Amino acid sequence: MASERLLQLLIALLTAQGSVMLGMGSGNLTLPLLTIVAATLSLYVTDRYRWFYLQGSVANLAALCAVLLSIYDFFELERDRQLLAIAYLLVYLQIVLLFQRKTERVYWQLHLLSLLQVVVATAISSSLGFGLLLLVYLYFCLWTGFVFFVVRQQNRQRTLSASSLTDISAASFSTEATVDTKTTHFHPRLALAALRQATGICFLAFLSFLLLPRVGDSTSNQKLIGARMIGFTDSVRLGELGTAIESQEPVLRLWFFEPHADKPFRLLGSPMLRGAIVNYYKNGTWSIAGSQMWTQEIEIPISPPNAVKQRIAMTPLRERTVFALYPPALVDPQTPVAFNLRTRQLVRTVSQSTPFDVVLATSGIRDRRQKRLTAIGPTDVSGDVALLQPFDGTRKSNKASERLEPLRTLAVEILSQADLADDETVERAEAICDYLKTSPKFRYSLTTEQRNPDLDPIIDFLTEHPQGHCEYFSSALTLMLRSVGIRARMVIGFQGGQWNHLGDYYQIRQKDAHSWTEAYIPESELDGFPGGGWLRLDPTPGNLRIDRQINSGVALRFYGEIRNYAEFLWAKYVVQLDAQRQREDIYDRLAGWANVLIDSVLQAVLVNDVKPEHEIPVGEADVEEEAGMFQKKLDGWWLTLWTAAVLLLCGCILLLRKLYRGGLRCGHSFPVKQQFLQRRPFYRQWERLLACHLSVRRPGQTARQHAAQIALQLIDCGLTDQQGVPARVVDAHYAYLFGGALPSAAMEAELVRGITALGKALAIQRRDALKTS
Repeated sequence: MASERLLQLLIALLTAQGSVMLGMGSGNLTLPLLTIVAATLSLYVTDRYRWFYLQGSVANLAALCAVLLSIYDFFELERDRQLLAIAYLLVYLQIVLLFQRKTERVYWQLHLLSLLQVVVATAISSSLGFGLLLLVYLYFCLWTGFVFFVVRQQNRQRTLSASSLTDISAASFSTEATVDTKTTHFHPRLALAALRQATGICFLAFLSFLLLPRVGDSTSNQKLIGARMIGFTDSVRLGELGTAIESQEPVLRLWFFEPHADKPFRLLGSPMLRGAIVNYYKNGTWSIAGSQMWTQEIEIPISPPNAVKQRIAMTPLRERTVFALYPPALVDPQTPVAFNLRTRQLVRTVSQSTPFDVVLATSGIRDRRQKRLTAIGPTDVSGDVALLQPFDGTRKSNKASERLEPLRTLAVEILSQADLADDETVERAEAICDYLKTSPKFRYSLTTEQRNPDLDPIIDFLTEHPQGHCEYFSSALTLMLRSVGIRARMVIGFQGGQWNHLGDYYQIRQKDAHSWTEAYIPESELDGFPGGGWLRLDPTPGNLRIDRQINSGVALRFYGEIRNYAEFLWAKYVVQLDAQRQREDIYDRLAGWANVLIDSVLQAVLVNDVKPEHEIPVGEADVEEEAGMFQKKLDGWWLTLWTAAVLLLCGCILLLRKLYRGGLRCGHSFPVKQQFLQRRPFYRQWERLLACHLSVRRPGQTARQHAAQIALQLIDCGLTDQQGVPARVVDAHYAYLFGGALPSAAMEAELVRGITALGKALAIQRRDALKTS
């Protein structure tokens, strides 16, 4: 492929990729698609076949319209999205430039606009996919820059070719000498050079990102817009949770730790995380009982020493609800969580638009199993009549209870068949739950059913359309328990999740949303539960959601675990790496490893060192004291040590790079240059002449600059007739390196004769100078 054609393709690719990365953050796919179509179209109609160009005045008018349109977008967008107006302006300007005649200025502007577009995209997107695309973009950006400079030098070389031939003829060179100025092609080794450069840049940038200390909280400036959760507000309408169950959006990651261990473990069974409690039902809608709008938040208790720890890392959500395994307790009194007395929810006390990572404790796990029966909490009101609504006997509930009478009839029939006494609350609740869970009449389904509008949705579910998702099953169980005098409430949260073997955590997504029932068991029927307890009942049949995850395929699940763990590492060590996390996860660990190394060295030196007989041997206490002093010194100098290590690594890389590029004297030159010297030896003869009689080119000095310096030296020496030789040799050298144009055999012979004649003249001058001295 011709070099300029490759440059046009790379510019179009960069333009399209930059717009796609911008679309990932803004959520707008219209402009990326428009840019891709424009870049593809311009490659054919403007660059290849040259059918259409935007003239200068038309392009300026289009750019002015783009600026005005962006100003309009700036004032129309919300305040936190006004940055997108700048990104839209960059897209508009790119489209205008794509259909202009390509010059060095246009290429450079397209390259720069694409880079600015990615800079804007990094401010509004922080996903792992965006990070991977950023690495790909870095590679193509470097490659495009390399090709751009090669094409620019090729174009300049073509303009110098005719003048070079004229100079050769004027200097009595053969008039038959010609330079091949045909279309040149790009050497593939430059793509590999771009890959090496990108790899080195990414490695050094990542090390610097991890090790350079943060001045403040890096996440404080992040204005992340949290996803909307369904079913965790003050009211829940039947059918809404089905939308959440079908969503793949992540919600949180969950770890469980033993009381005195740091290694996470997996529960025996699926964890069930409580989010919201709703207890007032009316015509298919659950809400919090009462009409009071007051709210009060209190601290949750400190955990006992033997409680299991649960670490909860939530993604930004618009709700304040903290989903946890109940009952929760504090490990650190400064943990930003509280309990809302009105909503009966655990809530965060920090902004919902930022990531949330806390460690709580819970007494709801025993022998790595979640307890089915939990004690009454200090904030629970077990005697609340709302736990029997709408069967509490009040005047307001009479009409509602009459509408739900078929539900009561079914519950009484189930209990009569089970022949249970009134004081066997656990058995009675489990009998009704088993009926809903095991009866072949009912079927779990995410499909929205057309309910009879003349019936209550739960009555329609029990009698006419016995299929639905977990909301219908738990609603039916809660109301059936209330109809027979058992206090119950409906709980909405999450069940299960995907266990990640690489990170030893549960990945909870919105599709894991679930609802179940909690029945109140009186104190008289329980031993060791003062005040009574809550019995968790899950009437949803089959656990079909979990079965789908298990049967999804080993390879697919393994890929999902790897991707999820990579997202976790990306979020932890890139997106959410603030000063505190950097100190805890990086600096402290590095200092700990170094301390262990220093401690082992001190043990070996101070204990195993052979001492004279008159000296007192060093004891273990002295060794520990000596090691402690070194550790304190190391803790104070860790930043200096690691900074020095990074600088040393960078110096080694630069040294190796210099040795590689300067390997010509050792016979291992740069591949393109070595190939040129093997095919055309006149340039090697020229370098030998420089080494023997003239000055060698300095580092950082181009061959053309060096040729001009040599011409001045020849004038000073009185060799005016030979002053054009350096320029002609360098022009022929450049014609091959940057244009791929090999000098003909006749021109090469003339160049060799000119270099030989110059060498003889310099040798004669040196010999005469020696005789004179």
